Amino acid sequence: MLRIPRGLLLRFGVLAAILVASLLTLRVPAVREQLNPETLSETLRQLGAHPLAVPGYVVSTAVLTSIGFPASPLVLSAGVVFGAIWGGTLAYLGTFLGALLSFLLAHTLARDLVVHLFGERLQTVEKLLERHGFWTLFRMRYLPCPFVLTNYAASLAGLRFPVFALSTALGLGPITYIYTYLAASLTQVAQAERSGVFRNLILATTLILILSLVPPRIIAWRQAREQKRDQGLPQPPEDRS
Repeated sequence: MLRIPRGLLLRFGVLAAILVASLLTLRVPAVREQLNPETLSETLRQLGAHPLAVPGYVVSTAVLTSIGFPASPLVLSAGVVFGAIWGGTLAYLGTFLGALLSFLLAHTLARDLVVHLFGERLQTVEKLLERHGFWTLFRMRYLPCPFVLTNYAASLAGLRFPVFALSTALGLGPITYIYTYLAASLTQVAQAERSGVFRNLILATTLILILSLVPPRIIAWRQAREQKRDQGLPQPPEDRS
């Protein structure tokens, strides 16, 4: 029977307690109501005049997303309150820092336990991550996967921190700005500033669809090339157009 050191169990228990506390908090009606994008946006407007509103938003977003709170309401509210560009920048900073924090949190509290339990069996996963981890994580940013679980899974599976940080930095940028742009456009509709708004909404929706569909195609193409290269087969010609 595999003996698990008490310290590993204690650290994992801390992480589990954080996640359970977050899930229970999200079930409280008052919290769910506050995380509604409209309610959250109104709260941010009321705090907008405070000099600490901007750093407060970034820090709060980083902390909340790192412990399991959904990122979408926070991102959308930034677009509503701060606008497409400035709001996108703040939302990007907050979610990026939240991703790094959640990665480090999982690595510190649970990675050693995973290694202890699975040992050499993790080597296969780590080799796959060495080859495909960057693009796999990049793709995950455009799929409807829980933000914090994606970060925790990458950390526990053994993805290297520099690869995680770079893939996250590149992956979060486009989708974050598109969502804040969409939220800002919807705000203009609500305020009867309809000139060009519907065109902007169509553009934002189109970009979201493209970013959701193109990365999987690119990854599938890259994987097909690598498999044929490994098998010694002729590679498909590159598109030089």
